[in-house]
Amino acid sequence: MLKYNCTIEFESGAGRTGTWRVTKTFNGLRHLDNYTNYILRTKGWHMDECYVNSGYPFTKGETYYTIENGEVVTWKWEKASEILHDLNPNKGYYYDKSAAIDCAQRIVNNFS
Repeated sequence: MLKYNCTIEFESGAGRTGTWRVTKTFNGLRHLDNYTNYILRTKGWHMDECYVNSGYPFTKGETYYTIENGEVVTWKWEKASEILHDLNPNKGYYYDKSAAIDCAQRIVNNFS
């Protein structure tokens, strides 16, 4: 199982002073997803950013989603994905399509 280290930033609703960051090593993307959903569900906070500090967020053949020009795009992780990730490690990736759709809608709403 792929392990990787991430820093997650949550907004607690109290402006800039209400930002909470945690850095953990996760046992794969599902572990990260479960942890994030737990914090969102129990605290009622919003996830602002997730930075992958080391490793890759997916393994070969896994499906993931990105937002390109306001649209959700479906991908399969492969060697080319690793190269693109290395060029832009802060790109937003989504394991869950509905989370990607929600984020894309928020982006569109913020610019309209």
